[in-house]
Amino acid sequence: MGGGDGVNDWSCIGAVPAPEFMPGSAVGNIRVGELLDDRPMPDITVRVCRAVDMTCAPLDEGVTDAQGAVTLDVTTAEQRYLELEGPDMLPALSFYNGPPRNDPFDELVRVLAPTTFAALEALLEITGDPQRGHAGVQANDCRGEIGVGVTFEVSTADASTLVGYFDPSGVPDPTLIETSSDGRAAIANIPTGPGVLTAKIGATIIGTRTFFARAGTISYPACVEAAPEP
Repeated sequence: MGGGDGVNDWSCIGAVPAPEFMPGSAVGNIRVGELLDDRPMPDITVRVCRAVDMTCAPLDEGVTDAQGAVTLDVTTAEQRYLELEGPDMLPALSFYNGPPRNDPFDELVRVLAPTTFAALEALLEITGDPQRGHAGVQANDCRGEIGVGVTFEVSTADASTLVGYFDPSGVPDPTLIETSSDGRAAIANIPTGPGVLTAKIGATIIGTRTFFARAGTISYPACVEAAPEP
């Protein structure tokens, strides 16, 4: 099946084995940058959390240095997420649905400054509800390429939940109804609590990811790839 750009490879849907978790941990070299300009974000507290623990009793935690970097021990035994909070950013949750592929490994987490969030609100013609959560999402095909022509749904969405897509130059465009070659989407005003993100090409589901939303927080479900969730 081709993607919305005629190039994407979705042939592995339903045929890729789930990643295997193993007891232990891996060293994660985490770098935190701002979404708009990728500038390093210092003084950000980053916590490693078990995916089943929505309040996060941290397995490890640290604070980013002047380069926005912190080194943490990350579990390889189960699904996890990172909880991030600090100055000049909206609180964030970054979800991962498989174990680290290397030890040590490098990971870039992009977060939103309040000014960037306000700009996104204006461009997408939405108003963020501080009592609800929000999400930034992306889909990849079987080769790991950006998924074009993908739509996203959240299982807990209601009439106040809005999905917006980015144009090829990376600017949010409220007229788009699916991903462009930028591949990204923003989901605003998600009811708090656990939910399932589903990515589709037309009527075909290419992947799902579990995550949860917190009030006033940006969730980043792991890129929805053409592979089953573990």
